[in-house]
Amino acid sequence: MTTHTKYTPSSDPIWSLFTLDELHDKTRYAESYLLCLKEGRKPTSPRFRVFVATVLGQPEGKLFNEGEETDC
Repeated sequence: MTTHTKYTPSSDPIWSLFTLDELHDKTRYAESYLLCLKEGRKPTSPRFRVFVATVLGQPEGKLFNEGEETDC
């Protein structure tokens, strides 16, 4: 039997590729706001994902996998 886990923001690759400090420096978002996103207290909006991907010069799909279910 295959089990699925629900999406959690901390599972997004961005959080393992960049530190909060790096993301703050590059995007100018407050570290406290970024921490809320990472911990899932606030969802990452489409606007946030597009902006961050653009600023970091990375494809959005490489940084975020929101809405996808992953196998355990």
